[in-house]
Amino acid sequence: ATIQHLLPIVQRRIRWEEKDCRLILVGTHGEVAKGHLNAKKPLVQPVPPGTLVLGHELHRALGLEVGQSVTLQGRPFTVHRVHEQRGNQDDITAWIDLAAAQEIFGMAGQVHAILALECMCAGAPGVATFQAEVERILPGVQVIELEAKAQARFEARGELGATMAEA
Repeated sequence: ATIQHLLPIVQRRIRWEEKDCRLILVGTHGEVAKGHLNAKKPLVQPVPPGTLVLGHELHRALGLEVGQSVTLQGRPFTVHRVHEQRGNQDDITAWIDLAAAQEIFGMAGQVHAILALECMCAGAPGVATFQAEVERILPGVQVIELEAKAQARFEARGELGATMAEA
């Protein structure tokens, strides 16, 4: 009820042997569709199979451009997109399709995390409500709330809604 966006991921710091550099490799499926009546646009777009998305520093340091073919961990990929500088670990991250990352990491059918975002229609963010909801589905799972980010996002959306209502 409160969860709108779900993003399963696997991630690991690896050495990209073919390019002689270290990076954070993230495998993502894109958001898992929810059966809400008021479907929202996904916050994160999926990475098409056979492609990769590069953080700014990887793009800059390695001189890789969109459309270029590369080999990562012995597998061929095409650069699908490059991100602008974000000033965080995303700059040294490469994203690939979840299934490819699971194969590379030897983690078939497993994930490290499921990132989730509460729906605004549920009211104020509350990790206890979210924890109970997730616990019913995945008993024993650890729920970690990124409170500062969650609260900032909630407040910004509330302010935007109030501004739109006044207009």
